Amino acid sequence: MGRDSGLDEHVGQARAHTAAQGPQALKVVLYRRAVLDLLRLETWLIDKSPTASKKAIALIESSLDSLTEMPQRGYNVAGGIKQLRVPFGKRSYVIRYRIWRDEVQVLRIFHGLEDR
Repeated sequence: MGRDSGLDEHVGQARAHTAAQGPQALKVVLYRRAVLDLLRLETWLIDKSPTASKKAIALIESSLDSLTEMPQRGYNVAGGIKQLRVPFGKRSYVIRYRIWRDEVQVLRIFHGLEDR
C-alpha cells in the first residue's frame, strides 16, 4: 500500500481479503473506519521509518488474511466484538472485529498504546 494511494484503492484491496483455500474460509471485510485507521497508521509510520511502515502494514495484512481461516483466534472484548493482537517490536497493533454469518467484519485497526 503506497502512501499516495487513494482511499478507494484501499477499500477495494481491503474487501479482497478472501482466502480461496477452502469452503470454511470467511470473507474479511474492512469497514471504512478500519481502512482509514490503516491509512493513518501507515502515514504516521512512513514519516518515522519507511522500512518499518512496510513491515507493519504487511504484518497487519497477513493477520487480516489469517482471519479467513481462523476467525476465532482473537479474544472477546464485549458484545460479540473480538480483538486480535498483532505483535510488532516491543508493542502490538490491535485488529477489532466481529464475525457475522460468512464474514469477518473489521471495525478498527490501531496501535496498542492508543486509547480506543
